[in-house]
Amino acid sequence: MVSKEDVNAARISWQFACGTLKFEQQALEILLQRRTELTASVCRLGFTDHQADAEFFRLLQAQSSTLVAESNALNRRSHDFREILEAYTDQFLQKFVI
Repeated sequence: MVSKEDVNAARISWQFACGTLKFEQQALEILLQRRTELTASVCRLGFTDHQADAEFFRLLQAQSSTLVAESNALNRRSHDFREILEAYTDQFLQKFVI
């Protein structure tokens, strides 16, 4: 049986996950802005757009394993929340509807 505390904990986890995703979206927007700035700066130094992009993606790839791990953790929390919510819904239907 799923307790009210489990549901509240799941709801808090879900809200945290949504907040984290919003934060990550903002971080991505900042990252893209920095890429544009980096490209412009590197091009002023005489490098090509291709060289600037290569350096940017090299730096980004260095951080990719961390981003993947965080994304996987968010997916697991989302899955846990769905399972708890489905169990709670089933119990509610059995108790009050059936």
